[in-house]
Amino acid sequence: MGIESKFTQIIEIQGTIHKIKNIQQYGEHGFYKRQLLLKVPNGNYPQIIPIDFLKDKSALLENYQEDDSIKVSVNFRGYENNGSNFVNLVGWKISD
Repeated sequence: MGIESKFTQIIEIQGTIHKIKNIQQYGEHGFYKRQLLLKVPNGNYPQIIPIDFLKDKSALLENYQEDDSIKVSVNFRGYENNGSNFVNLVGWKISD
C-alpha cells in the first residue's frame, strides 16, 4: 500500500472557450505555456476553468477561438511552493 511515485488522472472537460491567452515564456530554458479559459455550465453560475497547454501542446489551441464548443482531455498535477499547495489542469488533447 502507498502512493506510487507517478500519479496521473485523466479527465475530460466539455465547455465553451471563454478566452485563449497569449503564450507565456518562463526562464532561460525555453519553457512556455498557453492558457485556455473554458466556460463550463454549472446551473446559474457557469465556472471559468483555467487549463494550461505546455510547450508544443500550446499549438493545439491555434485552430480554435472564443465561443467554440470543445472537449479537453487534461491531467491534473499538484505541487507545493513556499508552503502553499496548488493544483493545475494540463491539457493534452482537444476535440470538437
